[in-house]
Amino acid sequence: GPSAMVQLGKHAFGLSTSAQVFSSGNRIPYEMPLFGYYGMDESSLQNINYIDYDIDASAAAWMNAGLSYAYVAYERFDQKITVGATIKYVWSYAGIYMESSNANYIVLNDSTINIKNLNGSAGYALPVDYADSDQIVDEPLFKGRGFGFDLGVVYVKKKTVDSERWNRLCSQEFDDYVYRIGVSILDLGSMNYKNNAELHDYENVAVYWQNYDTTSFTNIDQLTSDLSNLFYGDPNASYAGNKIIIGLPTAVSVKADYNIYKNFYAAGYWIHPIRFNSHTLRRPSQIAIVPRYESKYFEVNLPISVYEYKYPRVGLSARFWFFTIGTERLGTWLGISNLNGLDIYASIKFGFGKGDCRIRFKSACNDDNSLNKKKKRNNFNKNIVF
Repeated sequence: GPSAMVQLGKHAFGLSTSAQVFSSGNRIPYEMPLFGYYGMDESSLQNINYIDYDIDASAAAWMNAGLSYAYVAYERFDQKITVGATIKYVWSYAGIYMESSNANYIVLNDSTINIKNLNGSAGYALPVDYADSDQIVDEPLFKGRGFGFDLGVVYVKKKTVDSERWNRLCSQEFDDYVYRIGVSILDLGSMNYKNNAELHDYENVAVYWQNYDTTSFTNIDQLTSDLSNLFYGDPNASYAGNKIIIGLPTAVSVKADYNIYKNFYAAGYWIHPIRFNSHTLRRPSQIAIVPRYESKYFEVNLPISVYEYKYPRVGLSARFWFFTIGTERLGTWLGISNLNGLDIYASIKFGFGKGDCRIRFKSACNDDNSLNKKKKRNNFNKNIVF
């Protein structure tokens, strides 16, 4: 945030801001973190022909400002369908990705690697001087820009039906619901980097690399030129351009919410990533059910989720009037699960009560039975099907 939203009858308008640091990896081979932890001199990892495919890793830091619009496209009795969209302008401070469609290699010993075949690329736009990593490059501050879009539709089965139209913003009442179901596409778009950006390609390269353990680099330019010279015999041959593109973490989302009884609800959602290429950030998949108790001044949620379709998690959040605090990993905080991640979040949200207009002046036409009272709405028999 900060963010704000206002509803005007069938129309709703919103303004939102956010900042994110996001990283993702896909099909990271099991041996790579082991080499990182034990080192290349680990004998159990040597003299094995590793053949890895479709590896990628990406990271980016950005902020965005978005405009949202939603419209009640259909409303009949106690049923309503709303469609909406958000367009976001994105400013990215930094971005980097690495990808390899094929890596075939053997670590022979602690000083020799036989790279039989490698196809891959690396792109980056970072706030550093590539010739001197100690120097910060902050002109321009944002190395990339782009657009993002959210699109969605929501079906609502309401508890009540409006008996009359509202002619003042404050007199619009909250439409309580029996259930609602929504489908959306999130973060459809990309970030284009044209400032301090470099792209390097390594196509069908191979090398028998001896004494690699004595190789050291003091800056990024030295690293890329030495690798290019190693694979191609030319320190500039790997350079492929000064522009890169990193896709936003696009995903499809399906959500449902059901009013069990009075203030008790049960929600559920499914989020699955959509990737258009190997340098698109990957949003993790999630399935969750979220029972909750909700009132005007207090709310508690107990999200029970499965992360990436295999890691179960239990969270807890509570809202006290306008302040919310919570975690998606309650077990880690309680010390009853492995410490492989930790999170905590908090938010402040102020809302203006619907259906309650303050009296602007006293008159004979303005008494306890007029403007300062909520307008009644008719309840319909829930057995009627439309």
